[in-house]
Amino acid sequence: MQARLQAEAAFLERPFEYLLIHGRSPDRAEACARDLGNVFKDRNVKVRVTSDIEALVKESQMVITTTPSQSPLIKAEWLHA
Repeated sequence: MQARLQAEAAFLERPFEYLLIHGRSPDRAEACARDLGNVFKDRNVKVRVTSDIEALVKESQMVITTTPSQSPLIKAEWLHA
């Protein structure tokens, strides 16, 4: 639910064509991608899962995290301006 709300809010402010999903649990990431695929199907947004979080961050213009993790999943050097 949190990922869906964050993605929808981001799209309202800054529409995007691709949505890349990463999750520590591949099954949950796939479920999230299916859910978001349904949310964005009429907006021509392509949704896909990736297991490579570093590549995801490096190719993204915006990164949204919705994790309860207490340790960082993303390294600062992966981000770009």
